[in-house]
Order: sequence, then C-alpha cells, then structure tokens
Amino acid sequence: MTPTLSKFRQDLQAGMTISEACTKHNITLHEAFQQIRNRNYEKKNRRYWGGKETSTGQTYISRTSKGTYFIRKTVNGKYRHFGTYRTLEDAVLVRDYLIKHGWYHQRLNSICKKLGVEKLSHRGPRK
Repeated sequence: MTPTLSKFRQDLQAGMTISEACTKHNITLHEAFQQIRNRNYEKKNRRYWGGKETSTGQTYISRTSKGTYFIRKTVNGKYRHFGTYRTLEDAVLVRDYLIKHGWYHQRLNSICKKLGVEKLSHRGPRK
C-alpha cells in the first residue's frame, strides 16, 4: 500500500469527506480506487501462490485434499503446474531446483529423474 493511500484511508476514518481527502492528497477518486483494487488483487494472489501463506508454509507449494503436494507458479501471467509429489520434501527439492535453474516446464520429467523424485500423475485412471 502506498503511503498516500494509507493516509487517505486514515483521513476518511477520521471523518473527512472523500472530496476533501482527494484534494488534500492530490489524487483523483479514480486513482484511489485503482490503487485499492490493485492492492487487493496482489494480496489475494500472494496468499495462495506467491508468498509463504500457502497451506504448507512453503513458497509455491500447496497440499491437496489427498495428502500430496503440488508446485504451482504464475509464469508470464498464467498459472503453471509443476507437478504433484508424494511428500513435502520431494516438492521442496524440485521447487528449489526450479528456482535455481529456471522454471522450465518442458524439462520437468528429466529434472525429476535427475533428482530421483517421483512425480505423480494428476490424471485419473484411464478407461
């Protein structure tokens, strides 16, 4: 949150009108709402996939309802799935390798083989 926006909110809470607060901080109402909207979007995405606030406490790693762990990251504005793993340690090992050497989605199978980690299939049984 920008300092201007936090002071803007404090003035509104203190009883100042919106037009007075916009004049005082030299911003338009549209700019204020745009900053609030952008901030909320960033918080939402960080909570789930970018920060340490995921269900495991690890960046980019979350736990599934079946007790397995998966790696997911936003790359070029799109979510990319980097595999599902049986244990948290396996997921951390793969994630650390991907961070160090680049997030190459196409080389994931060879990376897992190199690290000696089993990547689980996310597809259901074939009929």
